[in-house]
Amino acid sequence: MFGRYALIVISTAILISGLGCLSGQATQEVTPVIFQLVKPPSATIRVQVMPGQEMLAFQVGNQPALTFFDTEGKEVGTFHPADPPGQAVGFYAWSVDSVALFTEADLWGYGPHGSAKGISMAGVYGTPLMDSHHPMISLDDRIYFLANNPEMIMADLPMIYRYNFHKHQTDGLMSFPPELKQPLTDDQVPSMTSDGQTLVLATSGGQDLLIYDLTRRTVRQIPSPVTGYALAIGYHRGYRRMILDPDAQRLVLQAMDGGLNEVSRTSVPVGDYDPEHSFIGPDGYYLCRKEQPNSSEVAFDRIAF
Repeated sequence: MFGRYALIVISTAILISGLGCLSGQATQEVTPVIFQLVKPPSATIRVQVMPGQEMLAFQVGNQPALTFFDTEGKEVGTFHPADPPGQAVGFYAWSVDSVALFTEADLWGYGPHGSAKGISMAGVYGTPLMDSHHPMISLDDRIYFLANNPEMIMADLPMIYRYNFHKHQTDGLMSFPPELKQPLTDDQVPSMTSDGQTLVLATSGGQDLLIYDLTRRTVRQIPSPVTGYALAIGYHRGYRRMILDPDAQRLVLQAMDGGLNEVSRTSVPVGDYDPEHSFIGPDGYYLCRKEQPNSSEVAFDRIAF
């Protein structure tokens, strides 16, 4: 399906032409981006695109600390809470000094979203299942997250829940479609993004997109033309999705319009990259290199097309 690739080196960027777009020929621009982070070999990196900003928040392992970078790899800030809650299995950052941290059972807010102590979530939905693709997102002063507790026998699991920082309450928003109502395993956790009006979940099987209308509390499914495992989905003037095709051993990069119609698609060999730590940024697809320069740097290839 994809043609041969011709490489043209221009300054620090590489232009790659290959067949794979619906419109015919795709041109990829590949730019190396290096972030100064100390990463132990076994540590997971979580990355969040800051809302409305060309900025990225990084968490290494389960440390209750964040480092902020611009999209060129320059450090622009850090977050180190004075009273860290211990290990943080997830986070959401509105700015350098406004952050929510998830532990296994509590949410801790800092800055404008702060509270005197951790807010227990266990009584609402049990222990959250968190994942390196951050299955939670914030809109204004509300945070949306995946509730998935395999120990609870509930017909509507998994569900999307909403926590309101002003009212300090959590409500069940919408459940998955009936055929997906079983507790999810770690490798089935979907990726999540939003355009401000809807939540869009890319299921890990790669076959469907789940579209949640946050006002009407309805959900619909859109079949995917790409088979494989969804690694990430993001929104920035249109949707982008990253899918691992294990049979072809390629990472499929898909661009969609605001209506989630496919606009273009291309792919790269997966052999040189670490899919688990690759992510979608505001300006392209950040593919984590399998071979890293040293223990104090994390190198990515940013692909735009």
